[in-house]
Amino acid sequence: VEDTKTESGNYDESTQGRFYYWDGALAIASENPFGVGTAQVRAAMNKKLGSYVDPHNGFLYTLCEYGYVGFAIFICFLVAMYRTAVIIYRKNEIPVVYRFYALGMSGMIGALVGVNMFYSNFYKDLVMGSLVIHFGMLAFIYAELNNKKSEVEL
Repeated sequence: VEDTKTESGNYDESTQGRFYYWDGALAIASENPFGVGTAQVRAAMNKKLGSYVDPHNGFLYTLCEYGYVGFAIFICFLVAMYRTAVIIYRKNEIPVVYRFYALGMSGMIGALVGVNMFYSNFYKDLVMGSLVIHFGMLAFIYAELNNKKSEVEL
């Protein structure tokens, strides 16, 4: 954010716009604690700010769309996926390809969180499709590891 200041010391137009959109999204969330509904965020932003835009923040978009409960579930899901990737990575006895995949997934989740702080691309078709595939693969690896562990214990 520091590099977005102009010579006069003010933030550039893009950064100021993001702060304005974030304030609008927070106001929408406080007025609609259960969310505005699926695919209704831009309409709510238009009603609130007079501009048909999204909040430019994936987390605020989720908060506005699904409310506080939906947002909490979404955060729990991201934390669970990250935690699963870390658990798989730390298992030294499993094939190295699983460990490297888990390491890559933890990095992908971290990058996804970082990017979505300034842009809302969680819900773009290409992004969501890739995420579903990779989260499914991560869950499959985790399930396989748990199945092998239970077979050994028998």
